[in-house]
Formats: sequence, C-alpha cells, structure tokens
Amino acid sequence: MRFRKLGLFICISLLLTSTACGTKSESKKSLSVETRAEQYQKREEESANDRITFQYNEINHLSKTRPDWPVANAVSWSEADAYIGTSQTVCGPLRSMRGTEYGTFVNLGRDYPNPERFTLVYWDTWFDQLPSNAIVCATGEISLYEGVTQMFPYDNSTIPYWTQGY
Repeated sequence: MRFRKLGLFICISLLLTSTACGTKSESKKSLSVETRAEQYQKREEESANDRITFQYNEINHLSKTRPDWPVANAVSWSEADAYIGTSQTVCGPLRSMRGTEYGTFVNLGRDYPNPERFTLVYWDTWFDQLPSNAIVCATGEISLYEGVTQMFPYDNSTIPYWTQGY
C-alpha cells in the first residue's frame, strides 16, 4: 500500500512538474515571440531610415548637376560615378586628349593617371586636339574600368565642346 501511495505521489509530482515546466516553456516561447516582434519592428524602422537616407542622397546627387553646363540636365564629371550603369550626358573641363593606335582618350576634370578622372573612350576614332579651355560633353552609358569612371559615347564621330563663355 505504501508503494502505491508513493507511486501515486511520484506520478502526481511528475504531472505537476511537467505542467509547470510546460507553462515555463510557453512563457519562454511568448517572450521569444515578443523579442522577435521587437527585432522585426527595429529592422523595419532601420530600413525606413535607410530608404529616407537613400532618397536624400539621390536628391543630393541630382542637385549637384551643374545648371551652367552647356547641355541641359548634364551630370558633372565629378558626380558621374554615382550614375554607373546608366545612360547620361556628362560634361567637364578638358584636361588631356591622347590618341593611340586604338583610338582617342579624352580625360575630363583630372588628367591621366589620376584615378579620379572621367575618361571618354572613342575606339577607332582620332581627333585633332581641342582647345585647352574646352568644356566637353558626351552622352553614353557610364561604366567603371580599373577604378576609373568612363564612357563610350554613343556618337563617336564628334566630340561636342564649348570654350569658356559659352
């Protein structure tokens, strides 16, 4: 009889303990869900802040285009790296022109070998030297080659340029 009571006591104890454990584990789960919900909300807020920052930077880049370039809505050579992969009209002061056996390289803003320069690449096309005070504009897709922002102009038959005071 004592063993039966002892067995019954053990069963009841185990049952109460497992229920209590179940309650504890349920509270842990709900706490974990609340934590995940808070983390999700924080991620959403951070994401919204990133979107706002991106929109601000995008507007900032647009405001850095020079309204005084000879071509309307042209991007400055110094800002062209923000438009890699897009088709744009880029303008900038001529720094150098080099003809090689492959074509003509026109450097805007900074001279070769400075990696901050913007280079117009005209394959299989050669030009006479432009005036040193020329402002050059070209339209094409902006790309990056070995750390230098460049463009292969769509029209490689001419180099549109203006001299100071345009």
